[in-house]
Amino acid sequence: MPSCLCGDGAKRGNVYVEPELQDSLPGVIVDSTSVLDGSSRWWQSMVHCVKVEEVGLKGEDTNTVQFYQFCGDDGTNSFVKMTNLVLTRQPEHALMRHLGMPVQAFVELRQAFWTLQPQSWITYHAFIVIDVNPLFIFLERKSNQLEMMFGCGLIPFLFMKEFRATGVRRNLQAYKEHSTQKVTSKVLVRDLLEWMDGPLARHWEPYDLFSSNCQHLVLEVQRFLLNPNTADCDRSQSAQEALLAAVEFNPLAVQGAPEALRHNRAFILAAAAKNPEALAYAPEPLLQDREFILDIVSSQGLALQGVPEEFLTDRDVALAAVQQSGDALQFAGPLRWDRRVVSAALRRHPQALRHAPEEMRSERDLVLEAVSLDGLALRHAAEDLCSDREVVLAALQQNSLALQHASEELRFNRHFIMSAVQVRGSSLRFAAPRLKLDPDIVLAAVQQDGAAMQFAAPELRSCTHFVQLAVEASGLALRYAEGEARSSKAITMAAVRQKGGSLQHAADDFRRDPEVVFAAVRQNGNVICHAADEFRRDRLFVLAAVGQNGLALQYVVKELQADRVVVLAAVRQNPSALQYAAPGLQRDPEVILAVAWEDWSALRYACL
Repeated sequence: MPSCLCGDGAKRGNVYVEPELQDSLPGVIVDSTSVLDGSSRWWQSMVHCVKVEEVGLKGEDTNTVQFYQFCGDDGTNSFVKMTNLVLTRQPEHALMRHLGMPVQAFVELRQAFWTLQPQSWITYHAFIVIDVNPLFIFLERKSNQLEMMFGCGLIPFLFMKEFRATGVRRNLQAYKEHSTQKVTSKVLVRDLLEWMDGPLARHWEPYDLFSSNCQHLVLEVQRFLLNPNTADCDRSQSAQEALLAAVEFNPLAVQGAPEALRHNRAFILAAAAKNPEALAYAPEPLLQDREFILDIVSSQGLALQGVPEEFLTDRDVALAAVQQSGDALQFAGPLRWDRRVVSAALRRHPQALRHAPEEMRSERDLVLEAVSLDGLALRHAAEDLCSDREVVLAALQQNSLALQHASEELRFNRHFIMSAVQVRGSSLRFAAPRLKLDPDIVLAAVQQDGAAMQFAAPELRSCTHFVQLAVEASGLALRYAEGEARSSKAITMAAVRQKGGSLQHAADDFRRDPEVVFAAVRQNGNVICHAADEFRRDRLFVLAAVGQNGLALQYVVKELQADRVVVLAAVRQNPSALQYAAPGLQRDPEVILAVAWEDWSALRYACL
C-alpha cells in the first residue's frame, strides 16, 4: 500500500536525501563532516535510519532498498520495503506529517543472550518501539550506533519487532515483549526528535558494558517520554541506573553504592524490585521501618526473604508479599500456616501450593481453589486429595496433563476415566493401558479431542470398524490410523467430510483421488494445498476450493490466478484473496468492483 510517510526531501536511487545534501550528492552519500556541527555529525555517523513500509508487490533489491516477504499474525503474507535514509540532521522532513502528533505509548522488547537464562540476569539486549498511531518509531543501540526505524501500520510494527534495521532477523526463541506503557506527558514526535538532536546526541558515549549500552538507551528514552522535563540526561541518574542493572545480576552491588544512596529509600526500593535479595544489604534504620517493609514487599513479594524476623508474624506484611508474588509464601515463616495468607498466595500463583505446609495441602477447599486456576498444582496436593474425583476433575478441566498426578486408583478406574476423557480427551494419555483398549472410552476421548486418538492402543488404531467411528467423530483421528484402516478409502472419505484438513494425513493415493480431494475442498478449500499437483491446475477443483475459502487462491497455479472467473469467485468469498490474483486482475475494474462491494479495505491489494 502507499506509504503514509512523506517529506520535502528528494529521492535518489530510492534513498531519502535531506534537502541540504541534494545539490552536492554525486552518488548516494557525501562525507561533509568538515562542515557539519556536532549533532549533524552524530546523525551522519552514529545513526542508521531506515523507513519501513508495507507494499503490494516485491520490487528489485538494491544497495539501499531491500524487500522482504513477511507473514503477519493472521498468516497473511505481505511485502515490506526497507529504505535506508541519508541523514545529516534529525529526519523531520521524513516525518513531517507526524511532527505534531503525541506519543501514545511505548513497549520495551528484550532478547536474552541465552534461551534458558533466568529472567533475573541482566544479560539481555534491549530495544524500544514507540507508538504514535499510526506511526511506530523503533530505537535500538548496537555497539556505538543507534539504529532507528519508522513506519505506519500493523505490518511495519510487527516487522520492526522481528527484524533489525540491518534486516537481520532476531532470535525469536529468546524474545520477550514487556507490557505496553502508556504515555501521558503529551510529548510530541517533534519533541522526541529535538531531544535526540540535543541531549541524546550531546551525551552519546562509546559503548561501555556498565555505563553506555543498549539498556541505558532504552532507560533514557523511557525517562524522556514519561517526563520530558528530565530530558537533559542527568549523568548521576545514569550511573544510578547502571548500578541497579548490576544489582539485578548481583545483590552485593548495593554495598558498593555511595553511603547516601544506600540510605535512599527510593533506591533500595528500586534495588529490591530488581533483585529481592538486595534487601538484605539495606541499612538497619530502613529495615526497622514497617511502612518501608510494606512498600517493598508490595512491589517485590520475594523481598520477604530479607525482612527482619519480627515482621514474619505481621499478617499485613505477609499478605502484601504473597499478593504480589505467590512464591513469597515460602518465606512467610509461621504465617505459612495461616489460611488467609495461603489462600491469597494460591490466588496469585496456584503452584505456590508447594510452599504450603502439609496440613494446608490437605485442605480440600484450598486445593480445589488452586487446581481450578492451574490444574498442574495437583502435583503438590496431599496424597488423599489426588484420589478425590471432584478435585482431579477440576484439575483436568483446567489442564489435561493433571491426570498424571492423580492416584493410580483413579487412573485404573473405568468409570472415572470415562468422565475424565469427556472433560479432556487428551487425558487418555495417562489412563491405565487396559483402558486405552476400551473402544467406548477411546471414542469418547476422540469425540472431545481428535488428537486423543494417538493415545489409543495400537489394536484400536488399526481396527477398521473402530477407526471408521473415530473419524466420523473427528476427522483428525485419521492422522493416527494404522494398517488397513489407513488404506481404507471409506475411512478417508469419512474423515475429510468431517474435517477437510484431514486430507494432509491421508495416504498418497487418496491425495490423488478426485472423489476424496473434491470432498475435502468442499469442506475446507485451503486443503487443496495438500492435494496432488494436478488438482491445483484443475479449474473445476480450484473453483470448488476458492468458493469455499477464497484464500485458497494462493495455492493454485499462476494460470488460474490469472483466470477472471476463478479470481471473481475467490474475492466474492473473501475479498483479501485479491492479494493472490495475477497483477493484471488486481487492476481489473470488474474484480476491483467485486472487492469494493464486499470489503473496501481489501483494496489495499489492488494495483491502482
